[in-house]
Amino acid sequence: MILTEIQAYLDDRGRASVAECATRFDVAPGALSGMLDRLAAKGRVRRLPTPKKCLGCQLCPPEELDFYERCAPGTVAQAPAAPCADGRAG
Repeated sequence: MILTEIQAYLDDRGRASVAECATRFDVAPGALSGMLDRLAAKGRVRRLPTPKKCLGCQLCPPEELDFYERCAPGTVAQAPAAPCADGRAG
């Protein structure tokens, strides 16, 4: 999988969970988390605060409740829990 494909997916959706991305790209959530963390370290995406539980079934594994969003192209996220440099709130 190419990291730019993940970025494009997040561009289209705005934000997505690790579980949604894993389903879309047919990749194990653990492997995808590593790719998303790499993009976050480069300032291209940011990890959003993890909710205590999902709003639906409440049976989701906690690691699948990790959400990421794409930072605007040309900007850099300040830190994983901080808003993107373009000012969008999480």
